[in-house]
Amino acid sequence: PDEEFLSNRDLKSAQEKYLELCMETIPQEVRTVLDVGCGTGEMLKRLTDRGLQGKGMVPDPLLAEKISEKVGHDNLILSKFEDYNDRVAKFDLVMFMESFGYIRDMKASLEKAVSLLNPGGYIFISDFFAKIRDKKDLISKNFHNHNDFQKTHSENPDIDLVFHKDITPNTLPTIRFCNEMIFEYVLPILKVVAKSITESSALQKRPYLLKLLNFIYKKKLQAKFDHNLDRLNQIKPDHYLKACAYELFLFQKRV
Repeated sequence: PDEEFLSNRDLKSAQEKYLELCMETIPQEVRTVLDVGCGTGEMLKRLTDRGLQGKGMVPDPLLAEKISEKVGHDNLILSKFEDYNDRVAKFDLVMFMESFGYIRDMKASLEKAVSLLNPGGYIFISDFFAKIRDKKDLISKNFHNHNDFQKTHSENPDIDLVFHKDITPNTLPTIRFCNEMIFEYVLPILKVVAKSITESSALQKRPYLLKLLNFIYKKKLQAKFDHNLDRLNQIKPDHYLKACAYELFLFQKRV
């Protein structure tokens, strides 16, 4: 939590530490894993490299093709989690790494995950959770509410919480680094580019065209810019700590 990033190398290092933390959370007796929404396949490759039988689930054919280059076609399931209906396949662990928030029905998701487990199997969830309720807030709008999730999993009769870790402070260096890149580099560059276009010799020689473009696009572009700037302000460190929790949960299926 106290480290500051000096370059994108630190970002890569932080990602490695995060993946290792997730690996360490997997109980030793686990042999088969379903990685739901397996991203670019990094965690899935790590699982298979360490001798676990990992299956990755992804809904997009193009992404599946890319992931297959790392883990092979046989280790992929092309499906949305909500649509998956294999009644035979069972796993020791169902894993959601930043994918649980995309599945809107938490209760149904947990119930389905339990149905895919072997006796005594586990559900691992690592994700963002919103600590506030505000439809205009980026985090609140896009992720499950923390209190709602607590209520949902505590009321599930088939699972017990066996491990929990709040790593929100540990993610702050990443948030600060991203904010620095956006507000000190990306936005100033965009402003310079926009200014260079409006002050270009081609437009200066055609003032009528510049006026026309300003008349048609200026208000729309300004409104779009203000909207996106407001969204970016919502992931500044202070607001992030207020509105968001990044937590790891490990549940075990009751025998």
